[in-house]
Amino acid sequence: MFMDMTGRIKIDVVELLFKAQPRHDAEDAMSQRRQRPQRAVAHRGNLPAQPGGGDAEDGGVQTVQTVRRQGEKIGRNAPCPCGSGKKYKRCHGA
Repeated sequence: MFMDMTGRIKIDVVELLFKAQPRHDAEDAMSQRRQRPQRAVAHRGNLPAQPGGGDAEDGGVQTVQTVRRQGEKIGRNAPCPCGSGKKYKRCHGA
């Protein structure tokens, strides 16, 4: 019975391989991923104005404001301040 089962599996696999059709959607998705622009992670200082944005007064340059934390930094292994009893990295640190 085992030999019959393995033989049927081999036949089924070969049939499926011959019936398989390549999908062009997957190729299109891969090419779109390659063409997608990379996002910048951090900016410091002045950024050039985007086309159509910015005033003539400031020369078309926009300034970036730094976001500052209000309280103390919470360590990843410290208990979560929400009171769940979990570590911060497992609760709200994700």
